[in-house]
Amino acid sequence: MMQVIRTAQPRDLSDFEEASIKERLDSVQTAASAFALLMILASAVAILFSIGVSVVIIKYVKSTLGAEPEEVADAIRRLADGELNQSIITSHPNSVMGILRSALARLGALHQRPRISALATNLKSSNAVSPPQAHPEI
Repeated sequence: MMQVIRTAQPRDLSDFEEASIKERLDSVQTAASAFALLMILASAVAILFSIGVSVVIIKYVKSTLGAEPEEVADAIRRLADGELNQSIITSHPNSVMGILRSALARLGALHQRPRISALATNLKSSNAVSPPQAHPEI
């Protein structure tokens, strides 16, 4: 005799496969949710890190220049135009603006020396007693 193997009813097999698929789908959705959260956290950390690096770079550039780049360019433009009496304020003495301030002070002093010498010479010549000159009368 032949042995008859009894199989599960088609409906039971279908229900079993559906439950198995649903269970797998739930685990995949849980993993996807965890991955999405991880990506959001990684993005937030990357954004905060980039902001921190930007702040450090800006502070470094500002300490190197001694002011905003536009202010440095303006001061150099005014120097090129011959304006030696600029008021430069910077909290970084070894920066570009600090060195420019020192250079302007030296140039201003050099520019004043000939004026002072000329004034001194004029004072000496006006204080000197000159002998009376004879004017022939015609």
